[in-house]
Amino acid sequence: MDKYRILVVDDEFDVRDILERALAISGYEVKAASGGTVAIELCRTFLPHLVLLDVMMPDLGGIETLQKIRELDKDVKVVMVSGMHDVQAAKESIAMGAIDYITKPFDLRELDSYIKDLLADML
Repeated sequence: MDKYRILVVDDEFDVRDILERALAISGYEVKAASGGTVAIELCRTFLPHLVLLDVMMPDLGGIETLQKIRELDKDVKVVMVSGMHDVQAAKESIAMGAIDYITKPFDLRELDSYIKDLLADML
């Protein structure tokens, strides 16, 4: 059976590393990017089922990255991830096609369960 592919995009190394390891342990095929530019390229080549996309990044912001990901793939599920609760950014992301907006820190077990629910109907 194919594995679900998840792309983790976050400029914070520790967040990327923890998510990448935890998701791999859960059986997902995982790639990570430190910014939007690399994320867009990985969306072209890795073809993720799900993208966990940080909102605030130095090279290309999450909203702008989301827009470019949507131009490449209208069906990939994108969940915005942020260290702060920003209602405006959440509304804008959802309007642009993100399926959710979650805030850090998060419980890895809860996140794993959430991701399983999101991907349950895809393969």
